Amino acid sequence: MLLKSESVQLKGVAIMTMVFLHLFNRAENVDLCINSVYLFNIPLTSQLAKFAEICVPLYLFLSGYGLYILYLKNNNISPSRRIFKLYLNFWTVFIIFIPLGCFLKPDQYPGNLLNIVENVTAWRTSYNWEWWFIFPYIILLSFANVLFKCIRQYGFWSIVVSSKPVKYFDEKGKEWITFVPLMAQKTMPSVWVKSPKPYKEPVFMIPLYEGKRVTAYMHPITTQTNTKNLHITGSGCIYYFKVKGEDVARAFWMSSAIGVKAMLKIVFKDFPEMKPIIKELDTDKFYEDPTMLIKKFDEAK
Repeated sequence: MLLKSESVQLKGVAIMTMVFLHLFNRAENVDLCINSVYLFNIPLTSQLAKFAEICVPLYLFLSGYGLYILYLKNNNISPSRRIFKLYLNFWTVFIIFIPLGCFLKPDQYPGNLLNIVENVTAWRTSYNWEWWFIFPYIILLSFANVLFKCIRQYGFWSIVVSSKPVKYFDEKGKEWITFVPLMAQKTMPSVWVKSPKPYKEPVFMIPLYEGKRVTAYMHPITTQTNTKNLHITGSGCIYYFKVKGEDVARAFWMSSAIGVKAMLKIVFKDFPEMKPIIKELDTDKFYEDPTMLIKKFDEAK
């Protein structure tokens, strides 16, 4: 267990890391420096600034750790008092610096009444975007007692399992992708391991098809190969299906073109109705869209 003094020291490291990030995360700031060391034709300072982005998560983790220890002692972290104290500190800085903004940049500060309310409450910190983390932190404080109670009674993953699906915006595809937490097998079934054990904790998957009795999912995976002179990152996925009423999703496809029908027979050994479907399976179409097999499974009687 961390001592309070050690936690404070680590918070100090997080703060100094944040200062480093804000000084050197912009190319125009780095260009003002005398850069002598480069990594992949990029100043080492800029490369290190990327790692400095850990500052807010680190500070948030340390704050949550300390609050949880306090909750274990008192069964309450007094969120209202902490939020009020946070707002007082925030408003103190606000009162000192925002009037200077009104004097130096009257076209930007204070704006209309809505801008003032948004910034005073930290709902939308357009006066200083570096204050973005204040309102999310306030939300976490508001629900901290409930979250800590669930963690103490049911474990950390109870928060993940009971939470709503996570949405991620794919910049390349310009679309939102939904991830849902599920208990799932660690690997594909095989001749040697016909019923693989599930992960100890839920993993996040992308829903692909939802039928009356079965749902198909995709679990993205990433591989890395590192040598002295080489760094290769690869990506792939494992396809899963989950029969309604079952607790664990079963893996059924992992981009292996060898012996696909024999492998699928092992996967669906508990479902006799799949034998003729697998026998007549068009493997070319299956390679293009593995979920087509799950659709046939859903329609089978």
